[in-house]
Amino acid sequence: MHARHYENLDLLRHSPGEKIVCVQRQHWTRLAFPMIFPVILLLFILGTAIFLSLQHFFTVPSYGFIVLFHVFLLVLGASAVFGTYIYLFWFYQFYIITNKRIMHRRHFTLGGRHIDEVFIDATPVREIVRVASNPLFDLLHLEDVYIHFQRLERPEPFVFVKPEAPREIEVIMEKAAVKKLD
Repeated sequence: MHARHYENLDLLRHSPGEKIVCVQRQHWTRLAFPMIFPVILLLFILGTAIFLSLQHFFTVPSYGFIVLFHVFLLVLGASAVFGTYIYLFWFYQFYIITNKRIMHRRHFTLGGRHIDEVFIDATPVREIVRVASNPLFDLLHLEDVYIHFQRLERPEPFVFVKPEAPREIEVIMEKAAVKKLD
């Protein structure tokens, strides 16, 4: 997603001369994949109820349906709560690249805001790597972007976990590495 869509949001405090180059969320599949299992489980419970009722398995139909109905409602309620949490965690998480720094901001955490930031001028970029964690993600172009730095103060890489456009982040960070990001 381009920076012009997020300029009116209060995502960060700008320093003089700083401008937003790119703002991205994680890919929508990070939202959809965790919800696949509860949907399959609900369909299995519903299919089991229909199959057992057609086979006349329940001697007293009302008790069997009551148990399956309660299990269905329990799984449905847990899925709704879990799905809401996953959606809010995804929606309020941003990767922000400015001409002076890169940031990962999370607004929906139990401990308050979480900000991981690296100043580009103070921490030169050594290597930018895009990695897909499995063949399916490789086909779907769902890649993590690892940015390794030259400084010993930051030995671990800055990781963009499954951003919307990993190639765009790679190109922007390559420009930042050669100081042409204005």
